[in-house]
Amino acid sequence: MSPAKVREFFFSDGDLKLQIPTIARVTNTIQLTQFDRELQASWKQHMKLGHFRYDFEAPPESRLLKGSHGFILQYNPRRASQRRAPQAMLHLEQTFNQDKFNFTKIDEEKEVIFQLRRLDGDVREKESRDLLIINVSPLEFGASLLVPAVDSCLPQVLTLYSIRLAIRTVLLSGVKNLKAAFNSLCAFASVNHLHWHLYYLQNHELKLEKIAAKKISSSSDCYEVSEKDYPAPCWAFQIRYPGDINRVSESVHKLTHFLTKSNTGHNVFMTRGRNFDKPENEEIEVLRIFVWSRNKIVGTKDPGAFVMAVCELAGQVLLYDEDKFKTLDEDGVSAAQIEAVRETHMEKREEILGLFTGKS
Repeated sequence: MSPAKVREFFFSDGDLKLQIPTIARVTNTIQLTQFDRELQASWKQHMKLGHFRYDFEAPPESRLLKGSHGFILQYNPRRASQRRAPQAMLHLEQTFNQDKFNFTKIDEEKEVIFQLRRLDGDVREKESRDLLIINVSPLEFGASLLVPAVDSCLPQVLTLYSIRLAIRTVLLSGVKNLKAAFNSLCAFASVNHLHWHLYYLQNHELKLEKIAAKKISSSSDCYEVSEKDYPAPCWAFQIRYPGDINRVSESVHKLTHFLTKSNTGHNVFMTRGRNFDKPENEEIEVLRIFVWSRNKIVGTKDPGAFVMAVCELAGQVLLYDEDKFKTLDEDGVSAAQIEAVRETHMEKREEILGLFTGKS
């Protein structure tokens, strides 16, 4: 790893922004925080200096599909042809391999945006090098990789610490369209080194931001999105206040740990949206967290194929073939979501319900 000294971004829980001012939402005005400004300025500077594999000066060509699910197609063929070759994934707990590409091998001077430093964190958080680096093959504006404890060389398996860090990072933003996304091994992760995708989804609101979900029990903070409401049923959680972060992170980790230990592929997506308990009230915002259990994909991902990774399950469909971009419709996306998720969701459903209710 290049020994370049990286810039540090210091923050505390007092900087977290769960609520976006109503006037900003109504008028579409931008309420960038210091985090947004520094991330975007550094990202643009890296782009100007040619540190990405291709230029990304405008949103990818997009097509909003007709239908009730509001799927958005995005055509970005350069991401398929110019990205780093994906690694072969054989098991959910595949061992980290120092000889393969990992984020200790990057040129930090050319790829690091900044190191996140939480002022009110515990000793581990203060000592950990949590890096935000550019995604050299960007899928959207600001496309970055959040790499928790980079020097610990952790495999692509969610830790409680990494979930908390991802939540806090999204909540440092003052705009609604910053997303965080995670692909497990055997669920289209390309690198076996713990990381989250972070990016601004421009000019589009996902249905997941307002979709209904049912709480599985009065004593649990886990919700279920059923297949009657969305083709890719999943589990969901929400954070209403910064004080919810630790408890909800533990619940998300309980679920992803169970899925990892049962060798079940999974994808996780974070977005701001309406409160599940009061979906009719657009003034009440939360951070929504969705977890899909899905069919396991063994081997090496085809970088140019139409697949159901985390963005696609969330309704943002990344495409690299022009004919597919022009012809794919809502039924086609829905069918692919169903094929990827439904069987595994139902197979694991009773065990997951028991995980959160104590009933087996």
